[in-house]
Amino acid sequence: MKKIKNYGEAENIYVVFEGIDGSGKTTIAKKLHEEIEGSLLVKEPHTVYIKNAIEVIKQIEPKYEESILSCLFAADRLVLLEKIQRHRGMVISDRSKFSSFAYQEYLGYNYEVNMCMKNPDVIIYLDISPEIAEERYEGYDKFEDKQFLEIVRRNYQTEIMRIAIDERIKWFEVDASRDFDVVYNEVKNIIDKEVNYGRTNAN
Repeated sequence: MKKIKNYGEAENIYVVFEGIDGSGKTTIAKKLHEEIEGSLLVKEPHTVYIKNAIEVIKQIEPKYEESILSCLFAADRLVLLEKIQRHRGMVISDRSKFSSFAYQEYLGYNYEVNMCMKNPDVIIYLDISPEIAEERYEGYDKFEDKQFLEIVRRNYQTEIMRIAIDERIKWFEVDASRDFDVVYNEVKNIIDKEVNYGRTNAN
């Protein structure tokens, strides 16, 4: 596949894809990475041993499950932070600390344990109904339960969007229920117009 131009090797641009499971984040992030020369692709959870611990906690469902998950995801981001900061060019991330805010909800300490993680420059939220997500998503646990995902979706569209805007992060909502090519082309247009154009005019 022919790669398109790099979005500035001299600076770090952190682009995050958010949304419920089955919204297409992983596929779109991967394709965008393949097409943008010099980009770095990361996915949360990133660290193998923390990822394994998260899966164990989700299975045994302890009394303080949500609190433990919040801390584990925050620890994973701390390990990932240097890798993101060190990269010169575009960092494309499948999820961020805003996933914790949406999935574990906006717990008082959830924000605090994620203070170390830098904010994205751009969040592209892929919106999809739990019913369509269920048709697309392979595998199942409580985090793919339709009722739970509807709560998460509502969190993204209200509280999470508000937090992002308050923190001066560019927020874009994309209807991910459409055909993949349509969704991907809209994402590319956002990257072209809002990331590259905005950076060029800022110089």
